[in-house]
Amino acid sequence: MKKVIGWVLLCVCVLSFGIVQYLLSHSIRLPDTPDADNITKIIVEYTDYPGDRRKYVDTASINMAQALLGALRYEPLKKPAEGTPVVRLTYVLDDGSEVTVEANDQTVWWKGKTHVIYEQGEFIKQCATFFYERPLDPYQEYRDKYSTND
Repeated sequence: MKKVIGWVLLCVCVLSFGIVQYLLSHSIRLPDTPDADNITKIIVEYTDYPGDRRKYVDTASINMAQALLGALRYEPLKKPAEGTPVVRLTYVLDDGSEVTVEANDQTVWWKGKTHVIYEQGEFIKQCATFFYERPLDPYQEYRDKYSTND
């Protein structure tokens, strides 16, 4: 009986270690994201278009904004780089409260914490493609600066 309990405890420990290792070496979704049913309006701001603050109240846009937030994953053990947000999505909820997510190509700001984005640059591209109806390249500024075209 002691051997069986020992094997069970060993299996539980190995399984727990494997799960923790997988979560820490891969990516994690943002916690406490709002449900699409609780969102009444989305406000999108993109720094490349100052003063262009777009508001969306249609169901398709709300569902897309919630899906974008749900798909945004971060790496828990990496330290985020300094920088400023490029895109800001504000989710206005049924009770009138607001939840804001901000991101640049490497970092996401969520509920007062910064995280390293797992798929860097993808969140900004997806937001720009859907909400601004054109694909934007977050690396274009660097390409222009270091271009060797003569």
